[in-house]
Amino acid sequence: MKNAGQPGEICILHLITRLIRGGAQLNTLYTAAHTAIGGCQARSVVATGPDVDDAGDLFDDARALGIEPVIVSHLVRRGSVWHDPLALLQLCRLIRRLRPTIVHTHTSKAGFLGRVAARLMRVPVVIHTPHGAIHHGYFPSARKTGIYVRLERLVARRCDVAICLTEGEKRDWETVNVRHRRVEVIPSGVDIAKFEKPSRPLPEIRRELGLAEDDRIIGYVGRLVELKGIGYMIRAMPAILAQVPQARLLIVGDGEFRPQLESLARELGVDERTCFVGTRTDVPDMLAAMDVAVLPTICAEAMGRVLVEAAAAGKPVVATRLGGVGDVVRHDETGLIVAPEDADALAVATITILTDAELATRLGETARKQAGKFSLDEMMRQLNRLYASFLPPPGGC
Repeated sequence: MKNAGQPGEICILHLITRLIRGGAQLNTLYTAAHTAIGGCQARSVVATGPDVDDAGDLFDDARALGIEPVIVSHLVRRGSVWHDPLALLQLCRLIRRLRPTIVHTHTSKAGFLGRVAARLMRVPVVIHTPHGAIHHGYFPSARKTGIYVRLERLVARRCDVAICLTEGEKRDWETVNVRHRRVEVIPSGVDIAKFEKPSRPLPEIRRELGLAEDDRIIGYVGRLVELKGIGYMIRAMPAILAQVPQARLLIVGDGEFRPQLESLARELGVDERTCFVGTRTDVPDMLAAMDVAVLPTICAEAMGRVLVEAAAAGKPVVATRLGGVGDVVRHDETGLIVAPEDADALAVATITILTDAELATRLGETARKQAGKFSLDEMMRQLNRLYASFLPPPGGC
């Protein structure tokens, strides 16, 4: 690998724990691929751990964007007295070789080790994007949650600026007294144009999925993990079907929780009205086929990229009131927001949209108009300006 830090070149090193199919990972890749800092030549490097999950990874997507990820073999997701010190050593060596001007860390594990390594190696600028509040729903025990919060407090002031995706995420960190030197709110950018219309006719999409012409489609897109709360949506289906017999639940994505979800659908007798289609590369087409999109998360989402994608497609949404969701979905303006872990509330909100065509149209049209605030162009405008604020004037590059 070519060393960075050559005269006239700025190297930005992005560190993330896993390159799985998720919003934080897409945000990292898009940032690295689209950085352009005034008159300075910038080169972005993405380093990640080796862990993947059942939903797949984004290595091919990274290469399509012109990024060849660097694997940090000991950067694993779970805490480890063996791997973690070795990962810190690997990160220090990587920083020594690349000589980056900016280290930008993403997510909690890479964020902790990356910030420590960057300060040990005297990197001029350190930026951290947590991509969610780890103290709400991410860990199975209060003890483990407490450990991660204390670690975050320890390194919070070791970075020059923290980036929260929404004001809601910023407030979540403040509630547990995690104080950064400086906080910028920059939403995760979505390629809006990609979701504005499907790539093929809707009847063709529905036929391929085995959906009838009169089916009313409730759709979820994302990883199938317990934290996303899809089980509550399945539990809501009997009540929904009692009011809207032609309703079907379309679940797009894969993950470790899929067998439990399929089993739950069978137990509730809604398996024939629940369609698992696995990971898809044609998400815009999947969203186009939906009448309402849902995000029943039970963890504090930093933002919820799929909510913006659904908005760009002109779809009303039902989402739970956690984290930054309320910054993306305006209740009764672009969608309906309900309490988390409440299948009855999910059912009522979904039925309301499915049975009120005027409401559904109004919510979807308003959502489409507001989606531009979360565009990829807007994110990069703000990020490039932030990066540039730490660099010398273009003539000094």
